[in-house]
Amino acid sequence: MKSSLIELPSFLRDLKFRFIKLGSKGQKLKAPIEIGWNIFDLDELKPYIEKKAAQWDADKASGKHANLREKGKYVPRRPEFRGRLNNYSYDDPEFQEWLKNGKNYGVTGAGDLAKLESDDVDRWKKLGVIDQLTETFTVQSSTPNRQHFYFRCPGVSDCPLYDPETGEDIGHIRGTGDEVERGGMVVGPGSLHPSGARYTVVKDTPIATITAETLDKVKAILTKPSSSGDGEGRKRKQTGKRKRAPRQYSDISCMIRIEDIAMPINPVKNDGEEIQGSHPLHGSETGKNFSINTEKNTWHCFRDDSGGGPLEWIAVEAGLINCADAGPGCLRGKLFKKVLEIVREKGYELPDSRKSSSNLCMIEKRIIVDELPDDLPPENIIVIKGPPRIGKTRKCVRYLIKAGNGNYITHRHTIIQHAIEDFRKEGGQYAVWLEGKHRMGMCRKNRPNCKDCEFCPHDKHSYMELKDTASRLLFEHEILTKDQVPPDLCPYYVLKLAEESANYCFTVVNFIEDIQQRSLTVLDEDPTLAHFNPASVELFRFKKERNEYKLDNTLGKALEQIPSLRTAMSEKGRPREEDRALLWAFDTLVGLNEAINTTMSSKSDPEECYQQISQELVPLQPDFTRK
Repeated sequence: MKSSLIELPSFLRDLKFRFIKLGSKGQKLKAPIEIGWNIFDLDELKPYIEKKAAQWDADKASGKHANLREKGKYVPRRPEFRGRLNNYSYDDPEFQEWLKNGKNYGVTGAGDLAKLESDDVDRWKKLGVIDQLTETFTVQSSTPNRQHFYFRCPGVSDCPLYDPETGEDIGHIRGTGDEVERGGMVVGPGSLHPSGARYTVVKDTPIATITAETLDKVKAILTKPSSSGDGEGRKRKQTGKRKRAPRQYSDISCMIRIEDIAMPINPVKNDGEEIQGSHPLHGSETGKNFSINTEKNTWHCFRDDSGGGPLEWIAVEAGLINCADAGPGCLRGKLFKKVLEIVREKGYELPDSRKSSSNLCMIEKRIIVDELPDDLPPENIIVIKGPPRIGKTRKCVRYLIKAGNGNYITHRHTIIQHAIEDFRKEGGQYAVWLEGKHRMGMCRKNRPNCKDCEFCPHDKHSYMELKDTASRLLFEHEILTKDQVPPDLCPYYVLKLAEESANYCFTVVNFIEDIQQRSLTVLDEDPTLAHFNPASVELFRFKKERNEYKLDNTLGKALEQIPSLRTAMSEKGRPREEDRALLWAFDTLVGLNEAINTTMSSKSDPEECYQQISQELVPLQPDFTRK
């Protein structure tokens, strides 16, 4: 189907505004296709692209591109500097031709253009946000309840907006930014939404000016709910928020605060989270080419477009790597060991990885929260527990997308369906929803018997051919489910083979040993964990009524059967080892029962009962030697 001409609205025809090219299908309809699209200085764009091109050449020489192609993954074209910016004025002939062909475009923050992106206009109205806004140029997104409000306001940074009651994302400020934070973009009116709808102008009026004070009011309304009812509690929660270290080498780098080792010279910006100034090593002509983020525990050099965490900075400072080479994966092997030696010389105590040779990984952190954190803590294995309906599934999806690849594991496919929808809304790509062959729609014959099925690959040639097809379908649809599998193919085998090429896999816990290991695995919902461990045995339960604890001693009721069991065992001539083990368990449980009755009958706090049970258990060692 031929795309229709897109006509740029008259109120966007301002030479100060800049526009960009977006993709042509799926979620790419909302994604920029040219690197450096948000750089508005030609002298800055050239070295940026040259660095990207050098990295592309290195990846090709190392065989990385060949490996990606073998796996059916997309390899981008080599970046080329064209002698011009990768964004366009409205009258640029190249941009005009792009619109003539009906292709999607984006509106950047150039020209002091700020966009308020509402994902729930009705909710904004109920909260009084719309009343704060003057009438302005407005564009409808996929539905009438999703709209973009255009305003003029200099120096606005990007900012997410939340429902103050539920904490869910219900919008975004796509700002104009500053020389470093150039601001985000929105899809322009006339473009095609992935849902099939068109971005449509609903108010064709001049772009109004909005003040910083009004934006602050909007942010104050659309902020995350606080666990404390008073403003002082909210302040304590924000300032006491855990500062997360980068995930790479997190167990070491989280010990080192970036502000202690890489403070910018003569800071020109310090908002308590980001500090910007001159580079501590190679200086700055502008006085603001280097920044650190104390919240994320990272640094960034704008001259070399490089950065990382504390370990990467230590490597640069020691001359082990150039500033331009700092980035993910730059510290490996002997180089990483040299950095660790320097860290020890600086007086930091590092964990000794040689102390444990076990493959068993223990839970390193348990967190109980009313609101899930935006970033995961640095520990390798953590448990985060929160109340129902606080957006746990959507947060899990965001954690996966931030990680770059991962597995989402739960116990029911209905939960996965919800997670897939969130994944699609968040712009996630290259994921597979893997189901069992006995699930409805997973077998073309509805009688899974792969041995004699013509849809099943029975030799190496048909297997490789189906694998290539599965990879192609994955990259065509970006989120592959059984509904996208053509009727002449087996959904089960297509999804199983596509999973090998996917960045993300969504499935139930039964498949956890059949899928690839990825950088992050999320186990969502408590019943999922029952696959790995049996449910805990209930000893007793209690509830508090009128300042009095009511005890229901489950263990005591069970122990009423012990005398008859002891009698039956004593009648045996020679007790077996399992009999002796059972007798030892009886004695142990009787001791625990006495601790429960004694502690709880004295109206003690349940915590004291827990402590008493712990003391009973600590000295116990199985002894099956009694005759």
